[in-house]
Amino acid sequence: MEENQSILELQVDQTASKNLSDATRWAKFLSVTGFVCMGLMVICFIAMQSQITSHAVTVSPGIY
Repeated sequence: MEENQSILELQVDQTASKNLSDATRWAKFLSVTGFVCMGLMVICFIAMQSQITSHAVTVSPGIY
């Protein structure tokens, strides 16, 4: 049977290191972009709360 290798003992070559570095940059970019988009959505929902409520009342008056 083979011994279980620890992930800390992983050896990567220069190409794999560059690819991992690029993937890390993209992951950071996408996470920041996602948080910014979620923040903008929350701001839009708060700003349009009265309009959303008025339309919900006209669609189904029994809710509010």
